[in-house]
Amino acid sequence: MENLAWDGWFAKNGLPCLSLTYEQIQQDPRASLEQIARLADVEPVWEADLKSGLEIQRDTINDEWRKRFLSEYADAPSFRHHRYRIRGFLR
Repeated sequence: MENLAWDGWFAKNGLPCLSLTYEQIQQDPRASLEQIARLADVEPVWEADLKSGLEIQRDTINDEWRKRFLSEYADAPSFRHHRYRIRGFLR
């Protein structure tokens, strides 16, 4: 929803918008920077060996938390926050 709001803001102001994901940048940092350079109308300059500097930070603990969360809350009607039921959660 937040991305949709940004897309609308850029369109309303007549500005071009470029959306890149972490995975796209990690997989091909050179192509990502070339897209950014084109958008900024500049000539990219970098070293021959270009690395993103990004590293995957998840580990087995993150996987365990995800599994636990999904086992407890994947069924939307069972998700409760205090005494209030949140509808449509994780649909």
